[in-house]
Amino acid sequence: MIPWFETIFTLILFPMVLFYGYSRVESVQEQVAKGQVMRVKLIQPNIEQAVKWDPAYQDDTLKVLESLSLAGASDSPELIVWPEAATPFYFQLKEAYATRVVNIIRQARAHYLLFGSPAFTVERSEIKYHNSAFLVSSQGEVLGRYDKMHLVPFGEYVPLQKLLFFVHKMVEDIGDFSPGGQPGVLSFQGKSLGVLICYEIIFPELARQCVQKGSSFLVTITNDAWFGKTSAPYQHNSMATLRAVENRVFVARAANTGITSLIDPTGKIVSATGLFTPAAVTGKIQLVKISTLYNRYGDIFVVICSVVSFLLLLGCLIKRDEG
Repeated sequence: MIPWFETIFTLILFPMVLFYGYSRVESVQEQVAKGQVMRVKLIQPNIEQAVKWDPAYQDDTLKVLESLSLAGASDSPELIVWPEAATPFYFQLKEAYATRVVNIIRQARAHYLLFGSPAFTVERSEIKYHNSAFLVSSQGEVLGRYDKMHLVPFGEYVPLQKLLFFVHKMVEDIGDFSPGGQPGVLSFQGKSLGVLICYEIIFPELARQCVQKGSSFLVTITNDAWFGKTSAPYQHNSMATLRAVENRVFVARAANTGITSLIDPTGKIVSATGLFTPAAVTGKIQLVKISTLYNRYGDIFVVICSVVSFLLLLGCLIKRDEG
């Protein structure tokens, strides 16, 4: 017997969803076209993981970043973005290297540079280390710093460290970072960007917090060299497209070994690099603030679905007991 009701309902619903989707994308594109234009340049240095933290390669790493940043300097980007932990030294301490970083901004005819660097804070004689992002102007002024909030367990810290005290001996490369306490909203020249470091891009609520606090676009910096030539870098990049659609903002993604990409508010990947190749991506983004259901209400839809599912399950259990 043909389930007529379900068939007719599906035939009606499917074209309605398609019509809404196409019309919504067109509407978003029209709004994006009216946004303020800003040029960005995303750098993919492709530094090998084996040498990244070797002090002997610090100078070479900076030369690679400099070469890619200066390539096509006539583009005059307003913002250059280097990936997570791009500077394999403490930007706070290395004055000579910090001066070179600022000179790169000027030579590239850029106004600002966002880059990843390890950082530290001193609280009550205790040193806390952070995986951070710095926003620096061409005048050498540090306009802001974001300390990563969601650290990778067993990668950047050991959860329940007192209980799992033996883990450090088993795995050499575990870090001992402390989490930051505030969303990564950094401001410059009347604009605000939201920063997400590495796997923070998989958390919708973090991106939403940045947009709610005034960010008109998102930047995610990462080092996916750990994944090698697997599907993981592609999956990681695809998470950024979801954050762009949820918040209807551009997402600029700078990765050490790829994928470096620029994504528009409809989720379209405007440009992207390959894996394990030095590259620079230059493009335009529009600064927009488009209200979305997720902007306003967050995970309320998920909560409603969970409650309804629980009530339906409870009803089935009660009916089974009665029978």
